[in-house]
Amino acid sequence: MKPFQHVAVGYDGSPDATNAVRWTFDAAREVHSSVTIVHAIGLIEHQRKHFSTDRVPPALLALAKECAFEESELHWLVEDGDACSVLLRMTSPPINADMLVVVHGAKENVKDFFWVARASNSPSTQVCRSL
Repeated sequence: MKPFQHVAVGYDGSPDATNAVRWTFDAAREVHSSVTIVHAIGLIEHQRKHFSTDRVPPALLALAKECAFEESELHWLVEDGDACSVLLRMTSPPINADMLVVVHGAKENVKDFFWVARASNSPSTQVCRSL
């Protein structure tokens, strides 16, 4: 399998999402991939407006620096919709992510991260779990 070129990961500011972004930066750095961090604006979020649509949150910039991930390869996107649908749309143009990172949650302080890979010329996917 060829290395991933573009990885997308969801982010809501939670500790689990921050850990997923950290894992994504580390994985993407190893294969020289770019990363899009996407925040889904659901029904309630429209009223709260936690994140700017035009600025990467400072905490994510600091995390990229901590992980030695090139800021020029980091993209921030805020999209309307539920988290699952928004992340799945990242596999389509203009993002064309060939890997999605999803946090499953915590069980006794162990986080399950799933990555989903899509071959660029095929709708088939591969799912792998990493702890």
